[in-house]
Amino acid sequence: MKVQNIHLVLRTHEENKRKTILPREIAYPPVCGPLPGNEKQKALCKTKLNFLFFKHLNKIFMRKLLLIFAAIGLMAGFAGKVMAQDTNTQDQVITFTLPTVTLLGVENGAAPPVFLFAAPSDAGDTIAAQTDVASWINVTSILSDAGHHKIVTVGMGTSDVVPAGTFLDLETKGHVSGGASGAWGTAAGKKNLNGVLASAPLTIIDNIGSGYTGTGVNLGYQLKYTWRINPAFPVGLVSLTAHTITLTYTISEVANPI
Repeated sequence: MKVQNIHLVLRTHEENKRKTILPREIAYPPVCGPLPGNEKQKALCKTKLNFLFFKHLNKIFMRKLLLIFAAIGLMAGFAGKVMAQDTNTQDQVITFTLPTVTLLGVENGAAPPVFLFAAPSDAGDTIAAQTDVASWINVTSILSDAGHHKIVTVGMGTSDVVPAGTFLDLETKGHVSGGASGAWGTAAGKKNLNGVLASAPLTIIDNIGSGYTGTGVNLGYQLKYTWRINPAFPVGLVSLTAHTITLTYTISEVANPI
């Protein structure tokens, strides 16, 4: 780094008239009058000279600072060009993220199943079974591992009881595509739900892979409910009004059997 010396000279008014030029061609104005015996004038003159000195020093400092920043900018630009220099080939990294998806919905059109036994018209006749085929299971599935599959189970709570002397059957029918795509596994067919608890549920669809059924009725897996009288042992059969049970359907992912 270069060091530049600046010399300031305290001059009399007569010297100013001679227009003496200080280093770097700074001509100080004749601010100092006759100095002898005038302390106030001397102090004022000294203050103004100090101001001019620091002003000049600041100008030199700013010039050097600008030069330093310009040099840094040029070096950074040059380094960036060297590092990012294009060639006739270029690699690009692409990152993919796909979450595990496990979604199930039961679509039943206007309302959930409602069963109403009708009294027979002739004495001695049994009561006809009631069916409902308006419910459909919709699924969206993405497996977390290629060695896994998904299942759908059904069960009821401990306080949910099929009326005594009757059976509730569930038939799960195979997948209806309707524009959907995926690996949809196998439906279990007809199963009896009496006593099937959510704590030990019944598997009704197995080996589901990744895919989607579409949404709404007439897509996915159709559920057929049948409520019927136990023909052999209708023990405990009594009239009912608005007796309800709740079935819980669950989709979950499990490892493939070894």
